[in-house]
Amino acid sequence: MCATVTDAKRVPLRWERREFTDSRTVQHNVDCVEAATWTVKQGRHYLRYEEAEGGTFTTLCVDRQELTLVRHGEVTWNCAFRPGHETASTMHAHGLVFGVRVQTKSFEAEVNQEGGRLALSYRLWLNADFEEVQQEVLVIVMFGNFVGQST
Repeated sequence: MCATVTDAKRVPLRWERREFTDSRTVQHNVDCVEAATWTVKQGRHYLRYEEAEGGTFTTLCVDRQELTLVRHGEVTWNCAFRPGHETASTMHAHGLVFGVRVQTKSFEAEVNQEGGRLALSYRLWLNADFEEVQQEVLVIVMFGNFVGQST
């Protein structure tokens, strides 16, 4: 990653989330944000945007080896994704509290001075009321000049 952004830039952002459950059913969500804020500080890239439903703000912190997700508002969740590592966290969503465990399979980031593409694959376990949901998840995030490219 070699971008040298000195000031905050407003960039388009597009993310895709593909979810695979035990039954191998696929859920595919796509969201576009017209103007995310992109800054670079000490070699880390920060993307901040309000989610389409409103009420939740997301910040992605990207460096060479990991992605950190920070959500606050209607949904509050902080999680670090680093290949080969497992993390535990707590998610608060619409008055409910969930225990979350994430095992990161892979993370790739390609960033230049005009934008970037992030690809994250992980397994997620979500616990609520003694029930556990397990999913395989693939997330692709594109911002800046990468938004028009195919996944």
